[in-house]
Amino acid sequence: MKKHLLFTFIAFCFCTLLNAQVNVKQVKDINPGNGGSNPSTFAIANNKLFFIAYNGTDYELYVTEGTEATTTALGPTGAAGNSPTYPVAYKDKVYFTAKDNNHGQELWVSDGTVAGTKMFADLYTGTTGSFPQNLTVVNNKLIFIAANADGDRRLYATDGTLAGTVVIRNNYNDNFNGAPNFVTLNNTILFRGDDGSNTGYGLFISDGTAAGTALLKGDFNPVNSAGNSVQLNNKVYFSGDDNAHGIELWASDGTAAGTYLVKNISPDPGGGVYASSGPQGFCVYKNKVYFSANDGTHGQELWVTDGTEANTVMVKDVQPGSNGSLPYHSIVYNDKLYFITWGQYQLWVTDGTEANTREVAPVSESSQFAAIWNNTMYLESPSIAQVYQSDGTTAGTVLAKADNTTSLIDYSSPDYHFNVYKNELYFSGYIYGISNGYELVKLTTGTLPLTLLNFKGQVQKDEDVVKWQTATETNTAWFELQQATDGTVFTKTAIIAAAGNSSTIQNYSFSQKSIINPAGYYRLKMIDKNGDFSYSNIIQLARGGAGAVNAFYNNSSRQIIIQNTTTGACNWQLYSAGGSLVKKGTSESGSITIPASGMAGGVYILTCQSKTGSSKFTLPVF
Repeated sequence: MKKHLLFTFIAFCFCTLLNAQVNVKQVKDINPGNGGSNPSTFAIANNKLFFIAYNGTDYELYVTEGTEATTTALGPTGAAGNSPTYPVAYKDKVYFTAKDNNHGQELWVSDGTVAGTKMFADLYTGTTGSFPQNLTVVNNKLIFIAANADGDRRLYATDGTLAGTVVIRNNYNDNFNGAPNFVTLNNTILFRGDDGSNTGYGLFISDGTAAGTALLKGDFNPVNSAGNSVQLNNKVYFSGDDNAHGIELWASDGTAAGTYLVKNISPDPGGGVYASSGPQGFCVYKNKVYFSANDGTHGQELWVTDGTEANTVMVKDVQPGSNGSLPYHSIVYNDKLYFITWGQYQLWVTDGTEANTREVAPVSESSQFAAIWNNTMYLESPSIAQVYQSDGTTAGTVLAKADNTTSLIDYSSPDYHFNVYKNELYFSGYIYGISNGYELVKLTTGTLPLTLLNFKGQVQKDEDVVKWQTATETNTAWFELQQATDGTVFTKTAIIAAAGNSSTIQNYSFSQKSIINPAGYYRLKMIDKNGDFSYSNIIQLARGGAGAVNAFYNNSSRQIIIQNTTTGACNWQLYSAGGSLVKKGTSESGSITIPASGMAGGVYILTCQSKTGSSKFTLPVF
């Protein structure tokens, strides 16, 4: 029976370690030190990834093809307060705004080389700058807003040449959805502008030409709120205020006749007072539009529409009462709609029916969806500067951690932006032992060509003896044995050469005086010749001789293990760091395991009372 169990365990380990793992890598240390370069605002053009980063002196446009050698600063540099913004791909180049020593903030262009990174147009001559914004590609043109000395915020369009850069509308122009780009509908953009009455706003449409720029609805204010639009079946859905119903759900097919109020969700009290439902967070799912709205009774909750008043209804009253659950961000994943409630800090899922709308897992404050990559949802959480990963299940929604590190993934990006490029996920991240400060990092998949059968150790007299076995090795470079005083922060203990290439079982061992590592925590860092690496499980060697009580935390099995070598029982109590009793029990002579899978990470205090006296252990659980 024992032999059968051992075979099963080895087979399980072998299969598990052959699966693809997720590794995190620093692409380049752009700003050496702990400050970091804080990369942000990614754009892909001509099969290259462009982004903005800080080099320690200036913010510049950078380009990379995913390696340190191909990560290059493009400029411009030297201008006081320069901060490039809005990189947008257009005709195999990237257009962005920046300033140099002789011009204010203007429109620039880059082909991915230093020589090909230059100012595209000086729209407002001198050092004032035209401050282009809302760069949007539509109808094979690049449309944007910029200022001029003799006018208001003008609407421009360009075909990528200076001669083809023209003003298509003067006077006041503005984006209305709060995002860096315009709302698009097929080959047009929608925007907010003055309606010609000198008294209010209007909803406009443009195909990038002066003749194709027209007013759709006057005396109307498309509301400025991020995420407030989505396109479905040749219509765009958004929130707007017609000065008669408050801020409500609207739709437009790009014509004046086809621009209409879908539903007055929050009834108006009358007397010239208009209530607002404040639609936001639009997302398309199963050929319908899902969004958040407040009907004045249930608070802000999840709603759905097919574009008709009759079929614009609340999906579920997630948080009963008038406060609402505040569903904000939503995303479609594995044929389900997932959304985050900012009122409760929870991840929810729905198939569009009330019965199948349920909570998945708690998340931290202000969490948002960042990306879907490697069939996994990633959520950014600015309140804790960390990342969640989720497979859509409660157990599978956890703080993200790659296989080649035991540290959590911290992120920082001013626009909370992640980008998938060449099947890898790029973002600004800080991971202990991998990046220095917030730098350009990426998650990538791969398999470390090494199968670790076991990693174990024991105390022999006054020495720690650590042993491990590998079943196969391909281009394995070396093993770095590491030790820790608290089970979390590890330092290098020794370097042991690997076999390199082997298809037979290889045995390795290392020994040192136990006094060198009083806590007894060890782990292996297994390093490939190309620099890829992964970690083993963490073990802790028992301290003390016969007749003693010892305790340690096993990270691999997520168990606290008490080893009682006295001749009697041991009464134990487990306390949190704050002194609250978590669990208690009695351990007879021998060994007892305390499951820790449901316990929050942190430091715990374990006390044991036995014949030989009282023992106290400080145990980090992670």
